[in-house]
Amino acid sequence: MSQDIDWRPEQVAQAAKKADDAGESATKTRLSSIPAAGSSQEILDSLIGEINNLADQIAFAAAGISHAVTEVNQAFIRVEADNQDIAKSAILSS
Repeated sequence: MSQDIDWRPEQVAQAAKKADDAGESATKTRLSSIPAAGSSQEILDSLIGEINNLADQIAFAAAGISHAVTEVNQAFIRVEADNQDIAKSAILSS
């Protein structure tokens, strides 16, 4: 069973770029303090490291997504080109 895929390399490349941009943004996001009053300040201060760690993880995940999407997109483009070459060869040999 074969299914056609409506693959638009330009849009996929744009999605990879957006994931990469999101990762860059997460990398630059660092909290040093969150102003609050009283005991809430202590709680917030203890969470800053965890928040920054999550931002690092988001940046890492975004980079992985961007890389994977780019690789799949390039593979699809290569397969499309190969399929077109095969189709042209078949037409020329008949």
